[in-house]
Amino acid sequence: SVEAAYVIEQVKQEKAEIYVATAPWTSLKGMLELIRLIRHFKPDIVNVHFCDSVRFFPLFLLCRLAGIAIAYHYHGEIRPLDTLHWRNTQFSKLRIISHSCNRMITVSNANKRFLQALNVTTPIDVVYNGIDVDRFLQCSAELDDKPTTHTSDGTLHCLYLGSIIARKRIDILLRGFAIVKDRFPAARLVVVGGGALEDASKKLATELGLDDVVQITGLMMQYPFETLKRS
Repeated sequence: SVEAAYVIEQVKQEKAEIYVATAPWTSLKGMLELIRLIRHFKPDIVNVHFCDSVRFFPLFLLCRLAGIAIAYHYHGEIRPLDTLHWRNTQFSKLRIISHSCNRMITVSNANKRFLQALNVTTPIDVVYNGIDVDRFLQCSAELDDKPTTHTSDGTLHCLYLGSIIARKRIDILLRGFAIVKDRFPAARLVVVGGGALEDASKKLATELGLDDVVQITGLMMQYPFETLKRS
C-alpha cells in the first residue's frame, strides 16, 4: 500500500533491515511468519503493536522461552472505566497477554489508566506520539495572526483529524455538522483520516446533503499543516 511504502522508505533512511511479511500479520499465516522471523533473527527484544488475538499466544510463548524481551504497544480502544465488569478486569485478552510482556507502552495517560483498570500489573510507560516541533511552532505563529476561524469571506472552517472507524463516531460528527450547516450555511468541514468507515462516511455525507460543504480527504502521508492553518 502507499502508506506501507512510505513507512518502509522512512525506516530505510535509518539504515534498518526491513522484512515485509507476505501475509496479513493478523492472520494465522502472518503469525507463523512472524515466528519464523523471530527464530531466524534471534533479536534481543521484540516490539509489537496490537497483537491482541489469541492466535498470537504462541509468538509470545516463543519469546518467553527464548529469553527475548517483549515491549507491547497499546493505543487502542478505551472504554469508560465505570462500564468495565468483573470479567473485563480479570480475564481480558490484554491482561492475559500482559503477563508475557516485559513492558507495556501507551501514547497517553488515558491508555495507561485503562490498562490499570484491567488489572495489568506489567510496568506501563507513557510515550507520547512524536511531532515535528518546528513545523508546529511555525503553524502556531501563523495561527496567532488569525483572531478567529472565519476567513475574510465569512466562512467558518472546521477540521477533524483522526481515524474513520466505529469508535470515533464520525456519523455523529456529520449529523451534528448538518445542523451547523442549517444554522450557518457558510460553515465548511474537512475530515482528514482513513479507516474502515471512510466509504460509509462519504455516503452518509451525501445522504445528509453535505457534499458541497464536507470534504473527506482520506489518509494523508504527511501531517496536514496547511489544512490546519486554514481551519
